[in-house]
Amino acid sequence: MHIDDDRYAVVEDDENSPLIHIWVVGEPTEPAFMQYQDDLLAAFRRQPGRFAVIGDQGRLQFFPLRLVAVSVRWIKEAKREFGSRWVCASFVLNSPLLRRVMSAMVWASGDAISMAAFGTHEEAEAWSREQLAAAESSGAEAGEAR
Repeated sequence: MHIDDDRYAVVEDDENSPLIHIWVVGEPTEPAFMQYQDDLLAAFRRQPGRFAVIGDQGRLQFFPLRLVAVSVRWIKEAKREFGSRWVCASFVLNSPLLRRVMSAMVWASGDAISMAAFGTHEEAEAWSREQLAAAESSGAEAGEAR
């Protein structure tokens, strides 16, 4: 995969998999972050059914506070459009500070989806697959309390 130095994150999705992977590869400048949100929204729209998001912080050590409000607004809008299909979000966050920032963003957006942070991508993927399986077996709509 070729990484553009101006990118904040690379979004990978496959129509044959319900997992959307986010790989943070750069600094969260405002233009790069807006492009990432557009890329993620496009990936959500390509998913034919329920899906999960796995975000990996990479080397990112901070997240600008000015983008927290932008993120909260985006999450709220995405939940309105995809709430019945967006099952969960898991994050690979090495930084305790970033875990707190992510928790605050999800809390502020209403936390209608399951969210968890992990130390490895494998753990995050396993948890996400469990959440998807549980949602399928329960028949519960994503966004409902489980």
